[in-house]
Amino acid sequence: MMPSLLAAEQEPLNQVISRLSTQLSVLLERVQPESALRKESIGVLSIAVSVLPQLSKLMDTSMAVASGRVPCVYLCAPSLTAGWSTVLALVAQGLPRRTLAGPTSRGYNEGVAWAVARIEQTCPALGEDTGIEPLTCLIARVAAQLQFLLDQVPTPPDDWPGGAVFMYARFSIQGLARNMAEALYNVFGLVEPVTNPGYLPPLQWRALLEELRQPEGAPLDKEQAELHYHYREGVRWTCAKYRDTFRNLSEPARYPLRALGN
Repeated sequence: MMPSLLAAEQEPLNQVISRLSTQLSVLLERVQPESALRKESIGVLSIAVSVLPQLSKLMDTSMAVASGRVPCVYLCAPSLTAGWSTVLALVAQGLPRRTLAGPTSRGYNEGVAWAVARIEQTCPALGEDTGIEPLTCLIARVAAQLQFLLDQVPTPPDDWPGGAVFMYARFSIQGLARNMAEALYNVFGLVEPVTNPGYLPPLQWRALLEELRQPEGAPLDKEQAELHYHYREGVRWTCAKYRDTFRNLSEPARYPLRALGN
């Protein structure tokens, strides 16, 4: 899933963004409106539904290119194939990393990386893939690819035509990719339940995650204790994210719309 450089004359970045925006907009038509949860919704799902058609139109014109805002050469979005490995990878992609320099931040990030690798090794899918990709996973894949491309377009100035559309799109798509990857909308019944065993965690996933998050032993001195603590925090946070995702994927909607009285 490594990105690669692609010359604009082969497929201009604005056209790629326009195409993915249209594809994602069509997919979101299959999601129940987030406004069904409350009378006025300002969540990233609602924003994405509203702004994606505008983004597609904006990028489908020559204005974005003529203004010099869209790069002529860019990194292609990583190729994300449907499957359980991509489900795990997209959750990992949304995990927060510490950007500050220092041993504690490094220890935390190493804990995250270790836990991600162990989960990939010890948590295979529940069963054979039936070939039907769940809607939440499909949307997460497309949104992640679109987010990767949008991040390569420099932030437009306030007076740039279409700048507000672009900024709303960048904000909402990032959140949408994360929420869909973690199957958050399945909790409310906004997205159809996952029935394909190839996209569900193994039955023993709780025990596997609990085993990973348990401390392996106390270090000997104060410096080691601090580093060990931050490392374990990275492990625990990672396990918590996968725990929530696996629960959202495998359990019925906990707060379905009909139970909200709307």
